[in-house]
Amino acid sequence: MLESKVASIRKSRVYLLTERRNAWHDTLINKYSLNTATFTNIESAKRVAEDLRKAGSFFEIDEMQSLVLDLDEISLVVTHINASPPMRTWHAPLATTNKQTSLTGVEAFNILSGETYREATSGWRSSGGAPDVLVGVIESGNMHAGPFRKSLSLYRSSVASNRKLSFAVSRKSRANSTHLDRVLDELGHRTHQRHRVHEIAKNLQISSSQLLQLLIEVRASASGPRSWLSPDEVETVRERVRALQKSPRAG
Repeated sequence: MLESKVASIRKSRVYLLTERRNAWHDTLINKYSLNTATFTNIESAKRVAEDLRKAGSFFEIDEMQSLVLDLDEISLVVTHINASPPMRTWHAPLATTNKQTSLTGVEAFNILSGETYREATSGWRSSGGAPDVLVGVIESGNMHAGPFRKSLSLYRSSVASNRKLSFAVSRKSRANSTHLDRVLDELGHRTHQRHRVHEIAKNLQISSSQLLQLLIEVRASASGPRSWLSPDEVETVRERVRALQKSPRAG
């Protein structure tokens, strides 16, 4: 499945579940599970936390930015953890930027995962050390594709009156997506996303803001005038654009 071409790259978010417990001298220990650490929705993370709970431990669910690369039937979900802002130290390798053919899932994995960071084909430089990168594979369409939120929340567990775990927001932080946007720009020409929002808006003879509003209505992944659009997304809003242009208010 990873041999197929990447159709689109977009921003989304995942939920990182961490089990924490008190250790010596009031310090804390983090415990991650390779099978249960990252989730595409917060409710799944809460259910697993309930299954894993034990005396002396509590849980945190960290809402994190991620990149989603959509292939034919699956999507790769890439999350750069323990880094702020994420993807700051990643840069498209020369072998990738010089190629004009479509990016495959295998190529995407090699340049974005931390497994091959010492190779020339990786986007991670060996001088920076091995990055903490989580790469997951899910069925396409199972990741949030709505407007990208500008804040991220950290949820911490407590025991409710019914003895079940309850989660409340303990901290909010700004979602700095500067470098995720750069990655989208650097890799956009290697996918089927051939056009940006402002280019399509010009061709359809409407403003970028009008087109973005229509894209939000159909839950497209675009977040700004320079966001990449797939041909399918363009076709999805084309009829809406025609209806808008025929509306008396359009003139």
